[in-house]
Amino acid sequence: MSKIVNRFLRLFAVFFLFFFGFLFSTKLVRMFRIVRKSAFFAVLSLIAGAGDKTASNGEYVMKITVKRTSDSLYIYLGGELDEYNAPAVRERVDKELDAHSNAERVIIDLSEVRFLDSTAIGFLIGRYKKLKRYSTPLFVQGATPAADKVLSVSGIYTLIPKI
Repeated sequence: MSKIVNRFLRLFAVFFLFFFGFLFSTKLVRMFRIVRKSAFFAVLSLIAGAGDKTASNGEYVMKITVKRTSDSLYIYLGGELDEYNAPAVRERVDKELDAHSNAERVIIDLSEVRFLDSTAIGFLIGRYKKLKRYSTPLFVQGATPAADKVLSVSGIYTLIPKI
């Protein structure tokens, strides 16, 4: 029951911040437009079903599997791609990208990602920029409907096509 109440309170707070920016167009609120954008992504994240900590010790867990074919590098992600997991995921994926820099294309599979937020969008853009230096295209596949909605609204598919 406390999870439901906690999620409701977070949702109420986010909606309050989100709509506050639209109701009052003062100079102060205009200075903090980022609050509205962050609130918007937070609302999408809550709708997408923000997960809870998965390990018994309270640590956030992210599963990363890498598979190389003759011309492609597949990176399978599973778990929650959020601000807590992003640094470790970024480090591991960058090591794999450097080790397989001769791949003709890289596909990131999000089919097992239960939750993602704006940090995940930053993660994807960062890998896109890294691969652009190698002239290697990046693709996304297998996004769940909720994750697909977040990625579509963010406009990420204009840079990184889904297959």
